[in-house]
Amino acid sequence: MRDIGPELGLIDTSDGVSARKEAGPVAALDLDGDGLDELIVGHRTIGLVLHLNDGTGFSQQVLVGARDLTGIALGDVDGDGDLDIWTGGYSRRMWLLRNDGPGDDGWLFTDISMGSGLDSVPTVPQKTDASFGDYDGDGDLDLYINRAAPPGVLDEEVLDQLFESQGDGTFVAVSSWLSAEQRQGVSWSAVWSDLDLDDDPDLFVANADQATAGPSLMLQNDGPGSDAWQFTDRSGDCYCTENFNPMGVSSGDFDHDGDFDLFLTNTASDQLLINDTNMEFIDVSRTAGDLALPTPLHMTFGSVWTDVDNDGWPDIFVSSGPLSGGPDPTLDAQPDRLLMNTGGTRLTDRAAAVGVDSTGIGRGVTRALLDDDGYPELVVINLDGPSHVWHADCLENRALVVELRQSTANTRGVGARVSVAFDDGTTQVQEISTRSGWGGAMEPRAWFGLGLQAAETLTVRWPDGVEQVLALPPEADGRVLVER
Repeated sequence: MRDIGPELGLIDTSDGVSARKEAGPVAALDLDGDGLDELIVGHRTIGLVLHLNDGTGFSQQVLVGARDLTGIALGDVDGDGDLDIWTGGYSRRMWLLRNDGPGDDGWLFTDISMGSGLDSVPTVPQKTDASFGDYDGDGDLDLYINRAAPPGVLDEEVLDQLFESQGDGTFVAVSSWLSAEQRQGVSWSAVWSDLDLDDDPDLFVANADQATAGPSLMLQNDGPGSDAWQFTDRSGDCYCTENFNPMGVSSGDFDHDGDFDLFLTNTASDQLLINDTNMEFIDVSRTAGDLALPTPLHMTFGSVWTDVDNDGWPDIFVSSGPLSGGPDPTLDAQPDRLLMNTGGTRLTDRAAAVGVDSTGIGRGVTRALLDDDGYPELVVINLDGPSHVWHADCLENRALVVELRQSTANTRGVGARVSVAFDDGTTQVQEISTRSGWGGAMEPRAWFGLGLQAAETLTVRWPDGVEQVLALPPEADGRVLVER
C-alpha cells in the first residue's frame, strides 16, 4: 500500500508534542453520493475540519472551531437521507450538526445542538465519544455518549448518557433507565451490535483504568418494559468485561460463524473476544496471534475491521501511540498494526510487510472509499506529525460494497445484517454501522472481499427483521445500492 495523504492534502494534525490530549478523531462519509468519501478530522487546534473530496484532492472547511475534540459520530438524526454529525471533547458543550447539503461557500451544516435535548445534561470538558444505534427498533437512531467519570464519582455531569431519538433531530435523556453505577467508569468508547442475533442492538462499553475504576459494561437488549426499556446487565457473566485498560471497541465476524466478535485496543495487548453465543465470549488474544504489544506501557487506540486484501476474511487496522504528558522517544516510535486474518483462526501483524507501519502518536482510524476503485483506503490520525491515507493500488481480488436505503428515519439501515452467499457454500455476514472504533466513524456500508469466489445471493435483514434476498450475477462486484 502507498501513502496518498500528501498528494490529497490531508492536514498535519500536530501543533508540537506538548500538552498532549486524546484528540484526533476521524470520519469518512460520502456527502454528495458520488462514491467518493469526504473526511472529517478533529484537528487539535483548529477544530472539526471537513475535507471535501473532488477526486484529485481535498478542500478544507472548518465546521466547529473548538480545540481538542475527541469524538465524532455519524447518523441521520432527522430522517432526510443524509448523515449528520455529533462531536464533543474538552469543551463545556457538545455539537449536533445537521447536514443541509451543498451551499455557495462549501457544505452547509447547521448547529442544532441547543434545543436538541443533548443540552439537557450538564457537561464538563473531558474525553468523550458517542455511538448511534436504534435500540428500541422505532426506526430512528438513538445515541449513547461516553464520558470519563473518575473512580467513585457519580455526578451526572461526568456519567455516560443514553438519549432516545424523537426522529426529528431532537432527543430525550433516558439515562435513568440505567443505574449511576452502570454509567460510571473511565468510558472511552462503545459499540451497538446485535450480539445475540435477536434483531435488536446490544451495547458494549469499553471502560479503561479498570484496576481503579471498574470493568467494562455489557448490556443485553431485552425490549420494552412497563415503564422503561429493559437492558440486562451481562457484565458479570459474559466473560468479556475484564479488559485491563481498553481504549476502543469494534465488532465484526472474525471467524465467519455468523455472529459478531469484539476487538478492543488496549495497553500491553490488544484483545479479541470470540462470540460463543448466549452473550458469552472467549478471549483468544493469546492464541489468535500477534496481539501482544512490546511493553506494558505501549498502547493502541483506533481500529477498524476491513478486508484489506479482499480475500474474504476481515482484517483489522490499528493505530498505536502512547498516552503521556510529554515526548517519550521510545513510546512515540510505536508502529501502527495491520492484523491480517488467516482463515478466521489467526491474526498476523503484516504492517511492515505492507508498508503501513508508520510511527507516531496514533489516534482515530477509519475506512474510506476515496476513489471508488473497490479497494479500501485506511486513514489514521497522528497527534505529533502528518496523518496518513493508505491506498492499495491493485488487488487480484474483487469486492462487493453494499449500501442501504429505506424510507424510515433510519434511512441508511444502521443495524441491518447483510450477508453474501457464495458458490462454494460459504457465507459472509456484516452489520451496517457508522462506528469503526475509538475516535472513528464511517459511511455505513458492508464491505465484502470476494476473493476468487463467485457471489450468488445477497440478503439484507433489515433492523425490524424483514429479509430481502437478491440474486447476484457471477461477475458482481463494486458498489451496490439496495433500496427497501
